[in-house]
Amino acid sequence: MEIINSFLYNIEKYSRCWFEVPNLYRDEFILGASFPKSGNTWFRFIVSNVNNLIGNFNEEINFHTIRYFSPEIRHNRNLNNAKIIDNFPIFLKTHFPYNFKFKKYKSVLIIRKPEDVMVSYYVYLQDEKFKKLPPLSKFIKHWRYGIPAWVNFHKSWYKHYDYLIKYEELLKDPFKVIKEMYLYFGYDIPDNIIKEALNLSNKENMRKVLKEKGDPKAKNKNFQFIRKGISGEGKQKLSKSNLEYIEKYTNQILKKYGYVF
Repeated sequence: MEIINSFLYNIEKYSRCWFEVPNLYRDEFILGASFPKSGNTWFRFIVSNVNNLIGNFNEEINFHTIRYFSPEIRHNRNLNNAKIIDNFPIFLKTHFPYNFKFKKYKSVLIIRKPEDVMVSYYVYLQDEKFKKLPPLSKFIKHWRYGIPAWVNFHKSWYKHYDYLIKYEELLKDPFKVIKEMYLYFGYDIPDNIIKEALNLSNKENMRKVLKEKGDPKAKNKNFQFIRKGISGEGKQKLSKSNLEYIEKYTNQILKKYGYVF
């Protein structure tokens, strides 16, 4: 079954990779890559608020404007109306596995514990995207959405990213994580800028702008996209057999990414 799952995943990866890379290149572009529901939106809000403050754009970062400050590559390969600051990074969102088309781009990879990802992704696909899904216990074994996909995604990015962010560390100390990330790429952002960006990007403010301005991409306008985002939800909601399955297939890759058990 593992071979079949990988075969299906790789067929989709290579057939679509041509459409998942920008049509232009600049040194300022940094890919912000993650498997879905791993913290990419929160990360984009933070870096978008940093860019908004650094560039003096004086705009509110919400689910409408974020597409210009931290563009999603899919469906916008020309990065139309992107807020580009010369000699300053702009982070481009992708959920796509690593492939040769990404080779010339710098990248940040955001990783989150798989059991938490599975619970959050299941709720999102079912309640926001209205997808007809099997029970959660079967969903986690799905080649495209479940643990096989999570494993294949992280296998593809292993040793290909420039900087790694663990979602759990971002939760624990967001200032330290964001400060060190920018320093890694050569940008010494003033502490007050990072602190203000983090404040503007906290869960409460994200929920506020979502409620007031909405999300143009949402199918279910009543869905609460900004969930608790806590660590450990998977262990609370998944059965023992589900957790054993996840542990069996993810422990090796988690260790490679520096998770300690």
